[in-house]
Amino acid sequence: MEKILAYYRSKRKVYGIRNHVLILPTTLCVNRAAEIIWEEFREEKWGEAGENRVVLVRHNSGCCHIGFDREVAFRTLLGIASHPNVYG
Repeated sequence: MEKILAYYRSKRKVYGIRNHVLILPTTLCVNRAAEIIWEEFREEKWGEAGENRVVLVRHNSGCCHIGFDREVAFRTLLGIASHPNVYG
């Protein structure tokens, strides 16, 4: 049996099998604003099988990162935003 893999190629020249739009708050303080935006789009789906959608990733830390915490938070957020299944 032949298997066919459908994929998306992003502007960053990475490949993913989804093409999600990500809502990624950078601090806990803006989670509610991010949720309000997400609630407007959470039922939206697109792609041949409706495989793509708007995804909210809530921030679970404080409102201010300093020093080492700032670096860890930055790398974590960058890693999430750079995932191949995220649009962009």
